[in-house]
Amino acid sequence: MNIPKNRKGALAAVTIIFLLLCPAGWAKQKAKTDEGAAHRAAGVQAADQRQYDQAVAEFTKAIEIDPKDIPALENRGYMYLALQKDAEAAADFTKVIELAPKESTAYLGRGQAQTQLKQFEPALADLSKAIELKPDDLNAYRFRGFANIGKGDWTAAIADYDKAIEKNPQDEQAYVWRAFAKRSLRNYDDALADYGKAIEINPNDSDAFDKRGYVYSLMDQWQKAIDDYQAALAIKPNQPDTMGRMAFAKKQLATPPPPPPPTPTPTPPPPKYEGPFTPWTVGIGIGVVLLIAIVLFIVVLRRKPDAAE
Repeated sequence: MNIPKNRKGALAAVTIIFLLLCPAGWAKQKAKTDEGAAHRAAGVQAADQRQYDQAVAEFTKAIEIDPKDIPALENRGYMYLALQKDAEAAADFTKVIELAPKESTAYLGRGQAQTQLKQFEPALADLSKAIELKPDDLNAYRFRGFANIGKGDWTAAIADYDKAIEKNPQDEQAYVWRAFAKRSLRNYDDALADYGKAIEINPNDSDAFDKRGYVYSLMDQWQKAIDDYQAALAIKPNQPDTMGRMAFAKKQLATPPPPPPPTPTPTPPPPKYEGPFTPWTVGIGIGVVLLIAIVLFIVVLRRKPDAAE
């Protein structure tokens, strides 16, 4: 193919420009990528130091550089959860799910946010999806159990915490929440056993002592309730709720039980009406008839001589 000289010059110029511009474009893109990575790293560092607002700011800068930065979106969502900005968290996790529909941790995060927003049905759907994508995710079972508690489905919550405990028998909080569900079903003995296991795993859990004490109070075992409340306050003093429950338990323990109600005096039954013909009235009647008969007989005997005359 013959190319005119002027066309050859133009092609050469375009080629030179392309070769000059491409490295610059790649360098610029790489610089942007590096800048986004730097903000993500700064966000992670802030999160580790529990500086959640600063972490959000860093992840936001990374997202401004690349709106499809999935790690930055997901991390910012979890920071919003830590800040109790649940609607914002749900929005970030929704964006991640749109970009990566198989990202199980995004469903887990959005399920947590929806639970906090009391949107229990969507939360259960998301947490079930997280379990479907990652069946061994202990947190997904724990949070689905919490969503079931929010919904008031105690049996389903117990099943979720059973699964969590099966995966990690040392999961103290799974025992605590399973105990709460059992207590709500009035399975007090089973709830006491779960609180006892949680305390065995973590003897410094004041909340477990407090909640076990409350179960004892529901069973009217006031001294055991007081012992648990005292143990809770020894770990975490001056807790108003625990102190209030202990004061109530002490009052109940000091109050003597009410005396039994007096035995009522039996009321005699009313006399039974037997009608006019009782043995007594019949006897009187017979006596009267006999008396009349005797009188008539005597009268008749006295009149017979008169008739003969």
